[in-house]
Amino acid sequence: MKRHAGQLKQLHQAHGVGKIPSYILRQHLVDAVHDRLATGEELKKLRMWCRFIYRAHSTLGSVIDIFATYPILGMEFRCKDQKLVDFHTSLFLDDDQLNYGEFLVDIGREYWTVGEAWPLGSFNELLGVWEADELLNPDDVFIERSPFLKEPRYTIRLPETLRKVLRNGQPAWEYAQLMRSYPELRYYQADDARMPVSSILLYQYRHKGDTFNPRGVPRLMRALRPAIQEEMLNAAQDAIADRLY
Repeated sequence: MKRHAGQLKQLHQAHGVGKIPSYILRQHLVDAVHDRLATGEELKKLRMWCRFIYRAHSTLGSVIDIFATYPILGMEFRCKDQKLVDFHTSLFLDDDQLNYGEFLVDIGREYWTVGEAWPLGSFNELLGVWEADELLNPDDVFIERSPFLKEPRYTIRLPETLRKVLRNGQPAWEYAQLMRSYPELRYYQADDARMPVSSILLYQYRHKGDTFNPRGVPRLMRALRPAIQEEMLNAAQDAIADRLY
């Protein structure tokens, strides 16, 4: 797979995102699926291709959108106490609050596209409510298993924008606020630093396509061969059309 790594950057520069070059797509996906799927780097590249197919393929992209959106249509809270209904409806569904109508769709899209989703919650212990939720990039989440623990340990790599602020100290007001509220973040500013996160705050929605793989396996893997063959056929038709017209 390493011999093809340099082609990834050239691919986007030469072809953009409107078309999947079948010869490069076939090389990368076949290697990733059959050779070293369990390794982090190969799975990262596979996720990148699955997102690319989701954006470029009209049918597969539309199917994923339907599967991600349909389960939450008409979502509502029901309780005998109308005050509880109003409180939780405002907390979870209002646009200026947690906005689960959009957040759950993002979780579903990640799950159906790359095989796993990592929502991270922020709990306000003073008020006793969840105050924020965000979806982490699976490439920045790492799983560590221990023979002494039933549940795995989760560690994350801080986002690139946050690491730049911590390393450079700019913008100054953002750096000062981070150091005032979260001074421990300065220990995780390196690119290879991993910060432990509680499994209570971070949850993994995983497609268990492989019993012995702790990471989610993309469901799009089942459609990779048809997608590749379809693009090969489209490329052949384009070549013939260019010669005729």
